[in-house]
Amino acid sequence: MPAIAASAGMRIEVAEVDGSDDPLGHLGLGEPVMIFLKPGEWLGGQLAEEGNLFGRARDPRFSAATAYAFRRVLADLLMGPWRGRNIVIVTSIERVNQVDPFLRAAGLFDRKVGLPALNSEARARVFMAEAGTHRFDEQVQRYPDRLGGILANQLDCHRRRGLFRQALVRKHRAERRPIREEDIMEYAAYGTTAADEALPPTPESLWGTAVHEAGHALVAHLDSRDRVIPAYCSVLPRGSTAGMM
Repeated sequence: MPAIAASAGMRIEVAEVDGSDDPLGHLGLGEPVMIFLKPGEWLGGQLAEEGNLFGRARDPRFSAATAYAFRRVLADLLMGPWRGRNIVIVTSIERVNQVDPFLRAAGLFDRKVGLPALNSEARARVFMAEAGTHRFDEQVQRYPDRLGGILANQLDCHRRRGLFRQALVRKHRAERRPIREEDIMEYAAYGTTAADEALPPTPESLWGTAVHEAGHALVAHLDSRDRVIPAYCSVLPRGSTAGMM
């Protein structure tokens, strides 16, 4: 989207619709703009049977009437004041029937771009672009399938891929050399931390682990859509890991 918007001379605005009283109120529309509406309950369509929606839990306070009202407002804007202006509205769905048929009409969501599943090479190219392709040595760039295979089979969680990417970038900065295949294999085999093995636990280290994991709990709470306070939170050891929130 950033590349498409830049080529069209547009800026990007991102709007959270669910749970927002006025999701479009902050938009300045005096120049060409691409608006990404985060997918959610507001889309309508055949969403009633899905326990998790677009990768997150459904909002227990969801109001079908509020979502319908937003769809009406959006349609009225696109067919009225916004008609003919340099405004593009984009969202992301898995299936077309996740969009209310009311929105699938000329002048509304009337274009569909299908993205194929990433193969190993494409997955590696995206990863390298996010980390900075210039940081990887020539061999890694020439044979991206190897990196792509590791990402698909051992790092299939976006959080772990983020830690992996950050570790490689830090190594590049610290050692001032390109990232080699050996670096990728080392982190894939041994993890992204600096320690060779876990030290025997002490009261001090257990306290430190608890505080560290409590930090994860706090960030998870602050990053959550509804800022819902957890009813219960615990720290448990798992395998060679001293603690997991």
